[in-house]
Amino acid sequence: MLNKFKKIKAIAKGVQLQSFGVGLLLMAILWFVGPGLTKAEAGNKQIKGDFSLESLTASKDFSGNETPVFDFEFKKNQQFFSSFKDWLMSLFIDEYKDIEMSAMVLDKNGHEKLLLEPEIIYLQDGTFRLEVPQITPGLTPGKYSVVINLKDEDLTEGKIIEFSEDFTWGVLAFNLNKSVYLPEETAYLQMGVLDDGGHTLCDADLYLEITAPDGGIAQLSTENGLIINNPKCGPDNIIDSPDYFGFYGLGGVGIYQIKLIANTKNGQREISEEFRVASSLPFEIERIGPTRINPTTEYEMKIKIKANEDYLGEIIERTPLNFAIVDNEFGIMNNAAIIHNSSFVIQENKKEKELIWENLDFKKGNEIELIYTFDAPNVSPEFYLLGPARIGNFIEERQWQIASDDIAVYVADGGTSVNWTSEASAWDSVNDNYASRD
Repeated sequence: MLNKFKKIKAIAKGVQLQSFGVGLLLMAILWFVGPGLTKAEAGNKQIKGDFSLESLTASKDFSGNETPVFDFEFKKNQQFFSSFKDWLMSLFIDEYKDIEMSAMVLDKNGHEKLLLEPEIIYLQDGTFRLEVPQITPGLTPGKYSVVINLKDEDLTEGKIIEFSEDFTWGVLAFNLNKSVYLPEETAYLQMGVLDDGGHTLCDADLYLEITAPDGGIAQLSTENGLIINNPKCGPDNIIDSPDYFGFYGLGGVGIYQIKLIANTKNGQREISEEFRVASSLPFEIERIGPTRINPTTEYEMKIKIKANEDYLGEIIERTPLNFAIVDNEFGIMNNAAIIHNSSFVIQENKKEKELIWENLDFKKGNEIELIYTFDAPNVSPEFYLLGPARIGNFIEERQWQIASDDIAVYVADGGTSVNWTSEASAWDSVNDNYASRD
């Protein structure tokens, strides 16, 4: 009986050892294939000596209504046995958690943007998130680089490891005449393209892909003629119509995904957007306004509203704080008269102006027009957002995008507009560096 018991113990021990061996084998397999299962699709891996930084963010182009956000993974490159050992240890200990991280943003000419202080959040196991805040006049349309410095007394032996990542912001502007549509309507697609310096491009090749809720894909491009290149497009001219435009017939209810690609002299740029088709809406809002402006002149924004229910209250529109509002009108158009029985006020906070039409009273079926004229600052290049407009509890789902470009107007000391031709000709005291022109 004793021998039998020993035999059973030996078998059990063998099973444990075998299970441990299988476990190690499975862990080794996971070590090899795990990164492919857990990481986002590899975007861009940079190697500096014994270290690597991999971008886990697919897009390097951000639209003007987006905050540039990046996810990175920092790793020390090691030999197989050492790396496998460290991987096993990383299941229990995060060797990267005490690493010191700092970052700065450079413009396309290599000048530091002092007003832009990237925020870094450490996640886990060498991954961290970096966010570039949108601070005017810090972030204007164009190409940038974010420089990242990493240091750890043990891991990097106190040495600073530097990486950089290029990105663009606001070089593609995209507007729809409505933020939400009803089924079977036609969407008016309006686009603007800027170069790496934030200036207008009229010769870009555009490709627009729209994926409908049922999976159907529409392809519009300047090549197939479904995106029209406006012959009036110019680097500093004054026009009300968009530089590029097209039309798309909508189907049923749901979310429509948009991918806009521009092939330019600076390379390929790409942004993603989306909009919604609803079965019904309390108010239908349509905007008619510029996608690109010359800041030396005034422009009109028209907001057309169709009421599908009675409403008593106010309508609020939002503009940048530094916009001058020159004029405004309110009218119920199917009554064939402009009425002035409501009041109009402008309120300001730290970030924006609110244009408020108060004491409005209109009925189901009324068609209303709100019109205001704005004068943007004489600054170029720049990117602005208007809206969203609010009617009671109903709020537009998209903001209107405006690219500002006039090749003869630049940011300078004290807000003065000057025209210079070399870096030594003007000093930008806001960012504490030389201003530059292309």
